[in-house]
Amino acid sequence: MQLNPEYPAAYASILGQAYFFNDQAGQAIPFLREAIDRNTNLLTAHVFLIATLSRLNRLEEAAWAAEQLKNVRADFTLEQLDGMLPTGDQDTIARIEGLLRQAGL
Repeated sequence: MQLNPEYPAAYASILGQAYFFNDQAGQAIPFLREAIDRNTNLLTAHVFLIATLSRLNRLEEAAWAAEQLKNVRADFTLEQLDGMLPTGDQDTIARIEGLLRQAGL
């Protein structure tokens, strides 16, 4: 990312996800926001931003981010999580789903 400032949005999203999964949620937020800025249609960045904000109990921001996701993908449902998350662990998926529900999804 340092060598190529034109890196794809997915790089920032994946870095944000890594921070999320390593219990460094506060560090995830700028990368997830950057990913969304670079590609507003990147669904995983939206999902992890909402989950991260909820995890940090920043529920107003999480609700606003959830509204932004709905603006981008009005057809998004929590049932889609299972196929899009970088884990097959059902407990992890359930925790992320719970964080998204806190934000109003």
